[in-house]
Amino acid sequence: YGPVCKSIVSLASNYEQIQFLYADNLDLISFYDIQEDSLIVFTDSSEHPATIISLKQEAVVDNKFAEKFLITRILAHSLPPLIPYSTHTQPFISALPIRNHVLVFHDFNERSRRVLEMLLPVTMPYRSELVFITISSEEHQLLQFFGIEPSGGLPELVVASMEDPLR
Repeated sequence: YGPVCKSIVSLASNYEQIQFLYADNLDLISFYDIQEDSLIVFTDSSEHPATIISLKQEAVVDNKFAEKFLITRILAHSLPPLIPYSTHTQPFISALPIRNHVLVFHDFNERSRRVLEMLLPVTMPYRSELVFITISSEEHQLLQFFGIEPSGGLPELVVASMEDPLR
């Protein structure tokens, strides 16, 4: 109830890809050992929470960008650490408030697999600041857009600010 709830209701209406449920059931709160107002983030792959985000009033209400703060925290813990680019994920990636992207162009070979495995733990501390996206060598238009030659030897990593994607 109150300002935090209003921010979350606004957030839920702007991000239809994410399902939001409100619960004030004491049994449920006790089951997850919730001690304060919180968002519990679940992913499709688990019945256990991916994370519990505290909604201390001052952290959310005092933040001028409450919606961005909340969605960034939710997405940082609900998206896979390395998001595979596809026509299905592209609209979701474009809608993310996190505008700094780490693009990893790769082939389907052992070298690329090893690089992606090494990159995975590196993503964790930066998930609320950077979006890590894997792009296969089959995405010819993206390779061309970023000036990457697949014959040059993939994987190749590009860090891009998507504030103005055409720059």
